[in-house]
Amino acid sequence: ARYSTVGLLSNMGVNFGDEKINFQDFSFNINTLVGDRGGNISFFGFGGYSSNKFYAKDSSEWEVDKDRFTILYDNKTFAAGTRLDLPLKKSFTFSSGVTFSGNDQNRTSASVPTPELPEQASSLATNRKLISAFASITGKWSPKFSGEFGAMVNHNREVLHSYDLLPTSTSNVDAIADYTLVQPYGQLSFRTGRLSAIAGVRYMYSTYKQSSVDPRINLQYQL
Repeated sequence: ARYSTVGLLSNMGVNFGDEKINFQDFSFNINTLVGDRGGNISFFGFGGYSSNKFYAKDSSEWEVDKDRFTILYDNKTFAAGTRLDLPLKKSFTFSSGVTFSGNDQNRTSASVPTPELPEQASSLATNRKLISAFASITGKWSPKFSGEFGAMVNHNREVLHSYDLLPTSTSNVDAIADYTLVQPYGQLSFRTGRLSAIAGVRYMYSTYKQSSVDPRINLQYQL
């Protein structure tokens, strides 16, 4: 875990361009063996918070346009998940995992109005949550042939709120995106002497009723 020295100094009154800056974070990672074939399971995660605050100055101290605004910003982010790797027969390995992550950002600004300068204000808030999962089998049939087969699933939810008050106009936006993306895939590899080849295909399907097929092939010859 870490806590910023800048944040400590800001709280003690040290001037960083008249802004109060603060950030902190933590992370963890735990691994342990599973079963009698050398399997492994891990648990991991991180979290962080940062903020930046600037308060409008007295009108007698205004030197640049920013001085008449109060600007507040904060950002929170996190992720936590687990991964499992299990050896199978004939040099194959089964892997799977799931992660839950998110990010939350907020920014607001508001000016001190004067007879010459009308009030200006804005706010932006975004919130994102993501659940990611995968499962795969990888390994070799022989020294020449290997492969990987699996699937990935991502469920994403994003919320956006935006507001702007300008001298001549006002705008307000609210939007939500909520969708799932599924991606099964397969890949085969061949290597002998100076020649190697990789061929694979990935199918992508979104709950927005969109889909695509992504085939690929790679050939390489060492001179």
